[in-house]
Amino acid sequence: VAYGSGARAGALGADLQGAPVVDPQQAPAPGSDLGQLDGGHISYAALGTRSTLVTVSAAAIVILLTLQSPSWIAWAVLMVVMLVTFGPRHPRTLDHHIPLDRTRVLVAVGALVMFVLCFTPAPIELTDFVAE
Repeated sequence: VAYGSGARAGALGADLQGAPVVDPQQAPAPGSDLGQLDGGHISYAALGTRSTLVTVSAAAIVILLTLQSPSWIAWAVLMVVMLVTFGPRHPRTLDHHIPLDRTRVLVAVGALVMFVLCFTPAPIELTDFVAE
């Protein structure tokens, strides 16, 4: 399934495989869901319209993380620009009423676990390089 095709299950699979990076033909077309990052597609596939709360919460957390590390400022600005430009709601898909099967729910849970295990509150500290 092509990235950005609108299929809930397809969007989940394409994001986890990194399809736009591997296959440029699967990149989103102009005017499609360019405003959504991979986590947004996964949360929408798993949570439906309730994913809007995840989107807004993630933006608030990233803004708060700028107090922890200045390296979050660029991400906070990007998220705020995307929220203002595209809005917090994921575009509705053609099959939004069909629930995910057990395998795809497990993949979504695995993506969440991977995110939690890989998350770093202060990813890059430029002051460490300058001090040396």
